[in-house]
Amino acid sequence: GQSHGDNVAAFFRHSDGKTFFIIDSMANLKMDMLDVKGTILHEIGVHFGRNILTKTEWTNVKKAMLNLWTNGDPRITKALNTAMDVSGMDRVIAVPADDIALMATDMHFDEIFDEGLAYFATQNPQDIKTGPSKALWQTIQQAVRRFFKNLLLSFNPSFKGKGANITSDDIAL
Repeated sequence: GQSHGDNVAAFFRHSDGKTFFIIDSMANLKMDMLDVKGTILHEIGVHFGRNILTKTEWTNVKKAMLNLWTNGDPRITKALNTAMDVSGMDRVIAVPADDIALMATDMHFDEIFDEGLAYFATQNPQDIKTGPSKALWQTIQQAVRRFFKNLLLSFNPSFKGKGANITSDDIAL
């Protein structure tokens, strides 16, 4: 087994794509519903969601994050700086301006983008799809919907959902 500290409420295991929520830790941390929502968005919406994005979609998400950061978006800056602090790297602001655009296509920065996006979700669960970041989250949402539509089709080939625009109305229990 894997050991995690008492302050770890959840984690995503990249080796097998499994997400774990540690209910006792959540209770000990006195997490409220927004904290839980942020944790779910962090682990499932971002870590799982990133794995179902195409390479182009992931690159576009990274470019959008960089655009938000270079335009001074305080929420994305805080999230990327948190990711840098947790990873032990220097803050994003130390990157030379000429190299910023290259970060979106350099896979060496993927972990920072992945964690930065995850921290953005954790830090802003109440209004994740508002303001300048709205389009970024809509891209992820559509990829997740596409994934679940394809999953539904694997169980029910006669499913008639349209594109990736599946809604709860498309799922009959």
